[in-house]
Amino acid sequence: MGSVGLLYAHINVHWVLPGIFAALLGMLLMHLAGARSQRPMVYAVRFMEVATLINFLDIFIEKMPAWGLTDSPGHRLMLVMLVCMGVALLLPMCHALQFARFARLIPLPVFAGFGNAICLTILISQSKVLGALVQNSDWVVVGLILATVACAIITQHYAQRVPAGVAGLLMGSVMAVFFVLMGHDPLPMIGNADIAFNLPVLLVPWRDLLAAGVDVGAIARNVAFASAIVTVVAFLNTVIAEAFITQMDGKRAQSTDWMPLSVAQWLSIAAGSTPLTPSISATRGAAVAGALTPAALVMLGLMCVLVYVSGVLSMLPVAAISGVLLFDAWCNANRPSLRLSWQYLVRRNTVKEVQKEDLLMVWLVVAAAVLYNMIFGVLVGVLGGLVLYAIRNGRRMVRSIRTGENLHSNCMWSAAESELLRAHGKQTHVVALDGALFFGVADALQAVLKEELQQCKRLILDWSLVTSLDSAVAMAISNVLDAARPLQVKVVFCGLEAAGAEVEGALSVSLTLPLQFPDTDRALEWAEVDVLQAHAAGAVVPKALGLHSVGALLGLTEKDSIALTQVLEFRTYAPGQTIFQRGDSGADMVIILHGGADVRIPGFNGRDVRVALYRQGAIVGEMGFLDGQPRSATVTAVSDLSVAVLQRSAFDAYANQCPAGSRQVLMHLAMELNSRLRRTNRIL
Repeated sequence: MGSVGLLYAHINVHWVLPGIFAALLGMLLMHLAGARSQRPMVYAVRFMEVATLINFLDIFIEKMPAWGLTDSPGHRLMLVMLVCMGVALLLPMCHALQFARFARLIPLPVFAGFGNAICLTILISQSKVLGALVQNSDWVVVGLILATVACAIITQHYAQRVPAGVAGLLMGSVMAVFFVLMGHDPLPMIGNADIAFNLPVLLVPWRDLLAAGVDVGAIARNVAFASAIVTVVAFLNTVIAEAFITQMDGKRAQSTDWMPLSVAQWLSIAAGSTPLTPSISATRGAAVAGALTPAALVMLGLMCVLVYVSGVLSMLPVAAISGVLLFDAWCNANRPSLRLSWQYLVRRNTVKEVQKEDLLMVWLVVAAAVLYNMIFGVLVGVLGGLVLYAIRNGRRMVRSIRTGENLHSNCMWSAAESELLRAHGKQTHVVALDGALFFGVADALQAVLKEELQQCKRLILDWSLVTSLDSAVAMAISNVLDAARPLQVKVVFCGLEAAGAEVEGALSVSLTLPLQFPDTDRALEWAEVDVLQAHAAGAVVPKALGLHSVGALLGLTEKDSIALTQVLEFRTYAPGQTIFQRGDSGADMVIILHGGADVRIPGFNGRDVRVALYRQGAIVGEMGFLDGQPRSATVTAVSDLSVAVLQRSAFDAYANQCPAGSRQVLMHLAMELNSRLRRTNRIL
């Protein structure tokens, strides 16, 4: 009501009740349309949209004579309604084109700036009211305003299930009655019931648009621009409110929820309401009270109209509305930015560089909105937010750069091979790219990668953290690949599947993709194999172990080894065949005689993660062999695989025949488990 009152103070103060009637009727329609939404919200007239409309109205008033219109309340209301109708047409387009993806690129400091600008604008407007009252020594009205504010703030903190603004209005109304009973003159009320049931659309002289001398083209151009700006404000408010409340209760809107809401928005604006957007404070209070149900939203909409029809609103004192506006200022103030501003003033050295950038953006938006107008504040906020987003993404285009000295695959190499890999670890570099890579970072990214080419023989580019990519960055990567060839540096990609088809598609348009791997672990395995092939010929392609070697692997004597070989079962697997499936029961273990096998467990994103690659001489499945529990991982052959299988029942028979040999096998398994535990601890 306070926002509508401010708007109609610029149009015709005697029409404020029709304006409120249209807004409440719009709230009824919006809540009926949103009752079945998966992301229920409480809708209201928001100060930011109204302040933007007022700014445009002030501009229109200066241009009316040039357009052939007289500066009359009817023409003022007509222009405001035309802008709102444009908003009703543009908002569905924003939802249909999924502009929310772009709205989320605007950083939080911009919205903090909007909140502080609204707060300061209200304080400035209401300070004039309070100043005039103090000058006239009307302390009763000042006390009523302050009591309304105090009641609303106390209710918000200590009775969250009660609407704080409504509580403040009731307090103001009760105090107004009390002062009258004590002999004070009756206080000004919000309106006159004689015109309570008129709608603003019926008060507009629409025929004047067709009168001779009216420049309809100029009016249409200005109204279209104003509609676009107000649409941006309303859409941003909607996106932020939805995101804020979703973080609280986890409910998300369906892709079609905007359709019935858009129809309701158009009908309410056609009746004369200003745009209705979600109220964070009201929705949060309803969510805390557990009242965000379809039935409750329908009841809320009906009560809005019933309260108006009862005529109660015409008896609300204007001073109470002023108090509610000051309470809105209290709610819109962004307290974290205010605390950080105070910290910067008192202890400047304790504020980090990123926080200083946030503060600069916050107060830049506030200055633009308060010193000029809300329109300019919105433009500065949106453009400044995108610039800040670009700067920060430009800084974090590379998450990390690591080498083979401190980054290893999950392959189980021999001691000699591991030593060789450590010695040549500097030759492998892994660059983890990050964020949204766009034209602004292309040159810097190209320079970083070309510098890495001078220091390595193998370059792994990890794309798994990249969210988007444009053609400028793709061309930069192509230039890096061209520069790698004369330097004889091998470049491979990994993580493109995790990055998504959009990133892979943008790269494939501009360059021929090099060798790819699903994750960093597989890419590191390729690099390690390449190192071993280059510096230890034959080390990574050993000959198959003979049957006589099985006992030697377990440290057995020749006699015990021969006896063990007699109870073993020998199998072969083709690449891709499963040896063990996670969750399967089993009490056997295998000794790899030739080839390699992957050990995989489910990852957090639903894809399997390889935790180890075992090669010849390794023992797999020893945990199930020892405790008989279900398999904890899936083991799959990655090449032609030959294994020796030891069943638990066969081992028990072997233990009766060769007790010393069985103890040696168990001792070897304990040492193997201890070694793997130590390796895991080093990784963690």
